[in-house]
Amino acid sequence: AVSCPIGFSLRANASGDSWGGLIVVDEEGFTTAAGANQAYVIEISAGEVLRAGRENTEPFDGRCVYLEFTEVVDDPCTGGVLAVLSSPRYQDASAD
Repeated sequence: AVSCPIGFSLRANASGDSWGGLIVVDEEGFTTAAGANQAYVIEISAGEVLRAGRENTEPFDGRCVYLEFTEVVDDPCTGGVLAVLSSPRYQDASAD
């Protein structure tokens, strides 16, 4: 597994109809609240990914982001991840 922790920002939605404010999270990550029907938006800037790639060149190269999830309570629930690229560095470049 590749390990190059970087900080990020997130917004949480635990009530189903409203998003919380932007929270800055350090390299240690965060623990979700217990319960179902929650959503989180994780924001990581391309600049942060590139910076981390320059500092940790082997095997991480700054071209992608890996997420790691750890169950902290033995009560699993279904989850999912949706990744969206916004404000790409080269907006006219092909994603191929």
